[in-house]
Amino acid sequence: MSNSKSFLYFNKTINNHLIFITTRVGGNSTGAFSSLNMGLNSGDDLAVIEQNFQLIKDTHNITNLVTLNQVHSNTVHIVNSKNIDTINQIDGDGLFTTDDNIALGIFTADCYPLIFIGEKAVSVIHLGWRGLNSGTIERSIKLFEEIGDYPKTAFIGVGISQEFYEVGEDMISQLNKDYGVEQALDRDENGRCKLDLRRLIKNVLKLNNIDDYEFLTGCTYKDDDKFFSYRRDNGITGRHLTVVMKKGCVNE
Repeated sequence: MSNSKSFLYFNKTINNHLIFITTRVGGNSTGAFSSLNMGLNSGDDLAVIEQNFQLIKDTHNITNLVTLNQVHSNTVHIVNSKNIDTINQIDGDGLFTTDDNIALGIFTADCYPLIFIGEKAVSVIHLGWRGLNSGTIERSIKLFEEIGDYPKTAFIGVGISQEFYEVGEDMISQLNKDYGVEQALDRDENGRCKLDLRRLIKNVLKLNNIDDYEFLTGCTYKDDDKFFSYRRDNGITGRHLTVVMKKGCVNE
């Protein structure tokens, strides 16, 4: 059974939209994956993960839930009632829909999940430094624009904080300088450098004229009682699931 600590919600709400992110609390997985592990490719028992999926579906009255095999790309898939089975678990790092009652889900365990809400559509994307740097945010926005829409609000879930995200110069050299990289870097006297991925995301949102956004507080690396962390746990860990769904009338 889930409990009140199993899910995080944002302060800002959007009428007729479901938005939440799972924590690691209140599921059925054990060991390194304890306990609400949603990661289908994490190495956990798939039968147990299915129990965790059923738990969140039952809790939030979800019938259709689409996820991806995430590969740190900038691919954002359009989902609708006709292609939902084809899209589910194919390679990609973003989902977009104009349909009601299709829940879109993204897995994370240090990277940041980002949800866009427009007048006609919703999208959820997976943002590590590679995905952010390769324009995943812009790819998602373009899909809104193609239907005469634009994200009016962004919701960003929990990820690794700058304090625990040490990076190398080889990675820094690849980052898009238009994103205000230097503002997001903290270099110490020993030459070590830490990246503020939250700040980079904020910079990209502002570059795209999106000023209405909310970040959840917390750090996946530091808050080990609440969150999984790929970096902290050396890759053997669970995944959170961030979900967005436009609510509509379900046919009986």
